[in-house]
Amino acid sequence: MTTATNVNTREFQASSKAARSGFLSLAAGVTFSLLAGLSQIANAQADDALMAQASQGNAVQVVVICGKRSAV
Repeated sequence: MTTATNVNTREFQASSKAARSGFLSLAAGVTFSLLAGLSQIANAQADDALMAQASQGNAVQVVVICGKRSAV
């Protein structure tokens, strides 16, 4: 079995801590901006669906019971 080794290996230019942290912050910024955009689209679609459901005239009764236990 032979193993191939590359004698001319060298360090990547972006291997410094400053470059890595810069690329990490760039990737995080892009990721969070994409998630924020998707969240806005989903919120708009959910609001439209709720308004369409409310305008159909089918009344839904919601009962909320709030109570306290009396100390005995």
